[in-house]
Amino acid sequence: MVNMKYFKYHCILLGLLVSLGSCKVKQEKIYDVEELIQSNELQRLAHMENNAQLLVDQIADTMISISDGQIQKISNQDIKKRFSNYFTNVQYTSWDDVQNPIIHLSEDGYTASLYVQKLIDIQHRGQKGSFGEHEYTLFAWNANYRKVNEQWKIIGNTSTRQKLSEEEAFELPINLSEKYASINEVDLIPEGVAYDHISKTVFLSSTYKQKIIAINSDGSYYDFKTEQEDGLWSTVGMEVDEKNKRLWVISFNGGEALPMKYPEPKTEWTAKLYVYQLPEGNLLNIFEPEIEGRYGFNDLCIDNNGGVYVSESLNNKIYYLNPNSKSFESLAIKDSLFVFPNGVTISDDQNYLYIATQNGIMQYNLNNKTYSFLKKSSGIVDIRIDGLAYYKGTLIGNQPFRNRILEFSLDEKNQIIKHQRILEANNPHFNQPATGEIAAGYFIYLANAQMRSGFENGVIKKLNQLDTIKLLKVKLHSR
Repeated sequence: MVNMKYFKYHCILLGLLVSLGSCKVKQEKIYDVEELIQSNELQRLAHMENNAQLLVDQIADTMISISDGQIQKISNQDIKKRFSNYFTNVQYTSWDDVQNPIIHLSEDGYTASLYVQKLIDIQHRGQKGSFGEHEYTLFAWNANYRKVNEQWKIIGNTSTRQKLSEEEAFELPINLSEKYASINEVDLIPEGVAYDHISKTVFLSSTYKQKIIAINSDGSYYDFKTEQEDGLWSTVGMEVDEKNKRLWVISFNGGEALPMKYPEPKTEWTAKLYVYQLPEGNLLNIFEPEIEGRYGFNDLCIDNNGGVYVSESLNNKIYYLNPNSKSFESLAIKDSLFVFPNGVTISDDQNYLYIATQNGIMQYNLNNKTYSFLKKSSGIVDIRIDGLAYYKGTLIGNQPFRNRILEFSLDEKNQIIKHQRILEANNPHFNQPATGEIAAGYFIYLANAQMRSGFENGVIKKLNQLDTIKLLKVKLHSR
């Protein structure tokens, strides 16, 4: 006779083992996907840095290549020889994913297919040694992988290509982002984004309604500060000081250039810094600079001492709010190209301040007070960046005039832009994309600020003429 008690325990144990086995398989597949994505990243790095060895490290001893109506069986060493010669005569500006790779894994976990689409921007070296015009190509291919000694290796590749004009390349949609949140308060007219890693809260400013909203990780949101609370004007740049649990906010009265729901003509073209305690939102202080004439604060970042660097765009200044003296100090930057400083961010080691301007990104050495614009190779365009964020040796910024979000990889000394990556471009939600913030390996940014399109002759449009506010997020990469 069956002992039902022990039969029940055996059933539970069997179910647990099956469940554990299923979890193990699932975890192994997640790891495999990550390895395949990393292989795609290493291939990009190989092209951007002309490293033939790094490229062939991703390839099996032999592979089958199908392209231009031809089938070829090529050895690993022949590929290395071919690309070693090829890489000496080319320079890449882009080898960027147009959409996120599609990955198919076999049931046994030993073969896989990786489907990618790439925008290639390349220059060829001429007879005199200099690089020629930029050439643009849209590639799509399927790379077949096999696991060899527990490592994924490419065993076959089938590719197609389409030549693009410069105009076609710049208008090409690059869609790597996903939705983060939607805000139905369409007349908010936001500009600034801040992120609190502790509470996982996104803060969104409002230039028109003179308020701040907080967005929870589940997408719900509420008024962190209501309209005109604490005397707020247009709220623009914001930053969270997680060490001291504070939210810093720029309050700016930009007059007709930045319409407010409750205009104050007597205080136009002035700004203040507000600081709030988190998570409660208690107002701790308001700092007003002693600056003569018109001025306008734009963006800010915070150092490890609690000091605040602020960009002042009208008079081409960077100010530092000293946490000890509570006074504003102007950084001594004198350069004719230092025009309209906008986004500002600080490196993780606290040695460098990076400032986005109309003419490129400037690096300011916080130790010896020297400064210079970042050097870069031909094809890298770092002008007119709105907002700036530092992430693991890279700089992230929005480039509105080209309708795209960019990632700039710096060299080990943080002085040269080695290469750039287009993270997003020509997204259908874009309507004056604005600033963003780093959040757990992602960049959360505002897709449609509507700061220009939302008004007609200085008057806000009707609600049914405004779009739902979209925040998107895109995965970031380290140096």
